[in-house]
Amino acid sequence: GREPILVRWKDLYEGDRDLRDAVKEHIQSEYGVSPPDLTLGAGTVLLVDGFDEMTSHDPTFIGVCFRRLVRLHGAGCTIVVAMRTPVVTSGMKEEWAQCQALVCHIMPFADEQVDRWAEKWAAANEDDAITGDALRAAASGEDSSRPSADGVTQVPLLLYMVAKYVLPRTTGRAPLNRTAVFRIFVDETIRGTVENSAAQRVQTTADYEPVAYRLLLQELAAIASWPKSAGVCRKRDIED
Repeated sequence: GREPILVRWKDLYEGDRDLRDAVKEHIQSEYGVSPPDLTLGAGTVLLVDGFDEMTSHDPTFIGVCFRRLVRLHGAGCTIVVAMRTPVVTSGMKEEWAQCQALVCHIMPFADEQVDRWAEKWAAANEDDAITGDALRAAASGEDSSRPSADGVTQVPLLLYMVAKYVLPRTTGRAPLNRTAVFRIFVDETIRGTVENSAAQRVQTTADYEPVAYRLLLQELAAIASWPKSAGVCRKRDIED
């Protein structure tokens, strides 16, 4: 068997640290264990999440960062990198070809896939109100014959939010785009956790630049949607 290690790219790339050392530091900080024998060799699978956040950097710098990962692969470590397509450069594609990488493009959900997803959700939760039409109607704020606003129900994470948090609060009067879905999600999970914690001050959307706030919500949404998180963020995750 292989040892899987999940890391966020933003925790690794800064500075000139060797990526092996960066991964060791991350594991020690995140899990409180010291892995002195970690070699990131043939028996290790490194799962790198959040590489798409490099879109705010210069393309040349993004290329340098990606080559650091490629060199790590050259040492025998299997690497799985998650990224959105806007961050992909022609140089990165050349790197893929040279190292014979397996590239998988995850496509948005089609309506038929949303319908099947809703059927499984309804069966698991014993809730007949959850249907593909109901989810699309909740996301569009219109009748069920209208397409979902901003492709909300075509994205797995947002589809999860619509089913669990948005649909019960939908009035059907105002369209819901991605931002509105995130806002309801934050109200139901993250903000309530913060307000009930020892924190005395809760930052509002006005405290953030729009892009930074979107990335913040995106990360918190991902954390809270993990099955082990049960739809909430730990205080530690919020503080981080």
